Amino acid sequence: MSEKKLKLYTTKIKSIDDDKKSIRFRISDDSIDRYGEKVDQSWNLKNFLKNPIMLWNHKSWDVEPEDVLGTWSDVVTESDGTYATATFDVDINPKALTVFNQYVKNTLRCVSVGFIPHSLEFEDDTPVLKDNELLEVSCVPIPANANAVALALKDGSLNRRDAQWMLRSMQDGVSNLEEQLNKNAPVDGEEMHVEELKTEIKALADLMTQLGEKVTTLSTNVDTIVAEVEEVKTTVGELKPVEDKSAKSDEDQTPIEPEIPPAKGGEDDQPGAGEDEFDEDAELTPEIQAQIDEEFASVENQ
Repeated sequence: MSEKKLKLYTTKIKSIDDDKKSIRFRISDDSIDRYGEKVDQSWNLKNFLKNPIMLWNHKSWDVEPEDVLGTWSDVVTESDGTYATATFDVDINPKALTVFNQYVKNTLRCVSVGFIPHSLEFEDDTPVLKDNELLEVSCVPIPANANAVALALKDGSLNRRDAQWMLRSMQDGVSNLEEQLNKNAPVDGEEMHVEELKTEIKALADLMTQLGEKVTTLSTNVDTIVAEVEEVKTTVGELKPVEDKSAKSDEDQTPIEPEIPPAKGGEDDQPGAGEDEFDEDAELTPEIQAQIDEEFASVENQ
């Protein structure tokens, strides 16, 4: 056997180092998979260790920088499977941080090994793939929980752009898987497994469609809220602030001149008339009347 095989594993996280942004994964085990096969855990790592990069969804063709999430190290086979440490390049790749957080939150739950089995043996009628040459290990969204992705988007732990990127990646994964199924006709005994897998792919595709609808709805809601906030900002900016006179200090206040009532009389009269000025409205006493008569008499005699 020399054909490359891909095996999906619902991964077991052994440990997480948040400071180093690394996760210790179980990348494979010898359990019987959906095809009734077992993968022997005696791996040939010679070629793998020459370039132990961690890819997104086996993206070995037309690779974009964001599809290289980090590197693998410390590959060790233990009693319950083979473990490796994934270190995510979060300092240079925002997508690596997104994928790291999705594993921590259990939104993503799978890894997939790409390898070439060089021999096949049977144990109690179970085919066992042996002399396995490990080629690469990928982080994969299948069969990820699309509803968990939608919930992460809703509660804000996953932003809209990253959700759209994950949705496209899931769709690419489904398309790639369907293409491989159509290319490789099932051999005797595999028809049932293929139909089961197609059913699961359809269910996943439906979930991704729902996720896409939720992303679109949330996007519309966000745009509406942004527009409303901008309208409020514009309205507030047009309002003139009311001057608070009480806030002025005593030094800033202009002294208020006391209002002086006008003197009695005509418009030309000046305020503050002297005491010796004659007031026509005053009541005359006999003494004052006598004085006035005396003054008139002296004028007449002149």
